[in-house]
Amino acid sequence: MRILIISTVCWMVCFSIPAASAMSTSSNGNASRDGYPPPPTMPGDPDLLPDLRTQSPFHLVLIEIPSADRRLLRFSNAISNEGFVDLELRGRFDHEEGSYKVSQKLPVEGGAFEFVELDDGYIHYHPEHYHWHLEGFARYEIWSSTPGGKLRELLRSNGKVSYCIMDTDRLEGSLSNSQYHSCGPTLQGLSTGWADTYERHLPGQWVDISGLPDGYYALRSIVDPFNFLHEVDNYNNDVLVTFFLNDGTLKNVQTVSLDWNLTRPQP
Repeated sequence: MRILIISTVCWMVCFSIPAASAMSTSSNGNASRDGYPPPPTMPGDPDLLPDLRTQSPFHLVLIEIPSADRRLLRFSNAISNEGFVDLELRGRFDHEEGSYKVSQKLPVEGGAFEFVELDDGYIHYHPEHYHWHLEGFARYEIWSSTPGGKLRELLRSNGKVSYCIMDTDRLEGSLSNSQYHSCGPTLQGLSTGWADTYERHLPGQWVDISGLPDGYYALRSIVDPFNFLHEVDNYNNDVLVTFFLNDGTLKNVQTVSLDWNLTRPQP
């Protein structure tokens, strides 16, 4: 098992600056992402929720497929839980949908916890991975960019990315124990102080960048892009990694600070 080592510099760059990520704020104060409504307000303590964050994608590599005239950007991606409580999901088989409907463990009045069914949460069997995935857990995008990371135009996306959520790597400094060692249709989760890492060789860990000319680009990785999970902070779910594409090679790969006022596209 690879232990995630988060340096002081990476912690400041990757996690401390919130990103609005094309969000607006509703009347109840919750964030709405990309046109999706925010989760309903829960009666319990909002601090007793998980806090999902995308760590900076790493191990970026270009894969050429000459027979199909394609070029893929492959990379590893880790999603961590830095809240005070675990993300715990339970699946219930829905005969009408033919899949497992997801409920999340959430705080209610009096300090107790209950499982509340999510509007858009489903767990499906993933034939390429041979196990069960939560649909729409992440999204990867390629943007044209300035050298400083200011986004210009969304060029490519691989749409909804599903994850088989479980603890794979302990965050540096975390003293919590792992609670989720496998992922099936009835139970998945991410313990506080742990991350779930998908290495670049796995199915789905790529974005097709075929035909893109040389220039500056940004890889945007987003956890819970459709905002169906309940968490403490919806403004820290994005990370940008910029790179320069030059004659089939990647150069100047670096994480940029996520101040959406500076990085978002201008009208």
